[in-house]
Amino acid sequence: MRKNNHAIGFLRLCLIVAVVLHHSVLAYCVFGHFDHHAYLLSSAPVVDRQRWGGFDLLVRWNDTYFMALMFFISGLFVLPSLHRKGPRRYLKDRLLRLGLPFAVCVSIVMPVAYYPSVLEAGTRVSFFSFWQGYFGRFHWPGGPAWFIWFLFVLDALCVLTVLLAPSLPSYLAAHVPDGLNRRPVPVS
Repeated sequence: MRKNNHAIGFLRLCLIVAVVLHHSVLAYCVFGHFDHHAYLLSSAPVVDRQRWGGFDLLVRWNDTYFMALMFFISGLFVLPSLHRKGPRRYLKDRLLRLGLPFAVCVSIVMPVAYYPSVLEAGTRVSFFSFWQGYFGRFHWPGGPAWFIWFLFVLDALCVLTVLLAPSLPSYLAAHVPDGLNRRPVPVS
């Protein structure tokens, strides 16, 4: 029976909320701009006329730490999972867990998100025509889902590293404390 570390779980939850909040206020930042000639160069798919400088502070603060911390937290669990599952099953599971959401995001969610941008830029096209051209003529932007494919690449690099240096996991296990699977010590 595996015990979860509640502190890491709460940290992940807070980071997920920060990511959602970050992306939901991008349209209202003072620095926001919309490029009518190249909508992908805009700061957000849609930029509102009403803006508030407080959102700029939130976005700039989040940009300093949150994606690096998300990758770090994910990396904490790579070696134990890789050791438990083995390289082939680990990559298969990661492909299913990361590849499927990425495919859904870039083929369904992002076209829906970017369609208003194309209309705002002055291109008059039906959604179906936009969706058909999304993977070619409209440059197939992955949008915020970039981190999903990047995380899979990092996972694949970890597997490759372990395959090329099989003694590395045991070396790390001997030299890195295993505090993630223990419950936090209560402070008196």
